[in-house]
Amino acid sequence: MSIEGGNRLYWYETRCLASRITADGKLSWKMRLACEGEGEKFRSSPRVSIAADGRLVMDNGPVGRAKRQTYVRCELPKRR
Repeated sequence: MSIEGGNRLYWYETRCLASRITADGKLSWKMRLACEGEGEKFRSSPRVSIAADGRLVMDNGPVGRAKRQTYVRCELPKRR
């Protein structure tokens, strides 16, 4: 998954636009996603949080078989 512009989320064949982002605790948020992928349009209402180890946790996400996905931040390449 990649996040761009603060409200656009991308996976391999799915892209979503987030709206109605509201705090749901100190390090968690709820949001409404309007998504498109594999020729289908659909909506999702995930909860996103930052775990103690810094990983991003998404419950009830729009992709994947599991109800919970955990993501690790990629290192950005250094500028030359």
